[in-house]
Amino acid sequence: MAAFPLPTPLLSLAEAYLLESISIEDYRRIAQEINPCEIRTHCHNPALSEIIAQSFSFPAAFYRVVRNSQTLAIFWIHQAGKAQVSTPHLSYHSVQIDRAVQDEQAAIYLFIIKSFSQSEIRTFKTYTLGQYSEKVSSWLLLPESGKNLLGRFSNSMRRKIRKASQQTFELKKGDRTKPPEEQENLLRDFHWVYRKRLKQLGSPHLGIHFFRRLLKDYRPGEATVWVLYYRGKPVGAAFNLGFDEFLENGWFATLPAHQHLYPAYYLHWHMIQDAIQSAYRIYSFGRSTRESGVHQFKRQWKTTDVDLVWNYSNDLQTSRKSIPDLRTWWKRSPSFITRWLGPPIAARLY
Repeated sequence: MAAFPLPTPLLSLAEAYLLESISIEDYRRIAQEINPCEIRTHCHNPALSEIIAQSFSFPAAFYRVVRNSQTLAIFWIHQAGKAQVSTPHLSYHSVQIDRAVQDEQAAIYLFIIKSFSQSEIRTFKTYTLGQYSEKVSSWLLLPESGKNLLGRFSNSMRRKIRKASQQTFELKKGDRTKPPEEQENLLRDFHWVYRKRLKQLGSPHLGIHFFRRLLKDYRPGEATVWVLYYRGKPVGAAFNLGFDEFLENGWFATLPAHQHLYPAYYLHWHMIQDAIQSAYRIYSFGRSTRESGVHQFKRQWKTTDVDLVWNYSNDLQTSRKSIPDLRTWWKRSPSFITRWLGPPIAARLY
């Protein structure tokens, strides 16, 4: 994705804005008054600010963009080491720009990005010359009925979903309405599958404490853990976050030894059905590297590609997403070492 310089009028317009610090309570109040010009994702849920701050020691600060005492936008940002990031470990930003000034959207984003010395703002478009744009998110617009959705798919897709449905899978869903012991058991099974699969791929895993906090403290909205069992053993798992009309499958894994049973198709299909019943409008398969095998898998579901751009306030920075030497070493290392080192390393690979 090519970067482009903003025209001089937008640069001049950005000079007219002011940045004011606000409290989380102010953010919640103003969020009720703003009519945002972009869809609200789970990254607009202010509960995440506290969860991320507690899980990774990335403190959050809340702001509003004003002009002549009028609030044009609100957002929060995390201090992650020397960088200011919106939002670490997630794919989207926390910025809400009022629809009344949507013509100034580019200037407002530029103002926010340039207001911090080493900022990283995750948007859907390129606003700075320094940017990282190798990732894409896959969104599925949900119909009113799952039957209507099935008809959109190819014969091959429908065959895989039918074959998966014929297996002796057992699918369990956990959320904060479930007893604590059941939540914890599902969470541990999810984390085992997730951790095992990431090691096979050469990537460190986030600690279980982060997901435990999401289940406990993510509200308003929905945090759910899903585990797929085959013959009593977990073979697939997922963790979803929902807010307003948007639901994202942010963490997903199935074990390669059972791929011939199509567990990924079974798990996604049932989570999509659940999302439709819960009146979500968009089901996101989460982010992946553009044109990768995972990206191609998501395209089978007739998803729409949504560009993800990390905009930096300074020159293009080295991506923390891909470290080949670490990937090779991680695959070969004993599990007891990677299990111990995974969370502190993954916390910094946001």
